[in-house]
Amino acid sequence: METGLSLNKYQSCLDAACTIQANGKVTNIIGLVIEAQGPVSKLGTVCDIYTKGDNNKITAEVLGFRDNRVLSDALRMTLSETDASPSEIL
Repeated sequence: METGLSLNKYQSCLDAACTIQANGKVTNIIGLVIEAQGPVSKLGTVCDIYTKGDNNKITAEVLGFRDNRVLSDALRMTLSETDASPSEIL
């Protein structure tokens, strides 16, 4: 018995989904460069950095590595409506 319902588009979405979450911790910010301990990444990886309380998100791209640290550059910053200015993040 055929129902005519195709689940192919849902299967392709599941196949493409990334279900692994890697975590790290920002250790230093120098100018526009964000230094972090982890997560394991490669050059060009784009990641999201959340501030305390998860109210704000900074999208960053991995630029390089130094002393077992990941060096990233902020690409975009999303502030919550309750924050007054980006300077409060740093």
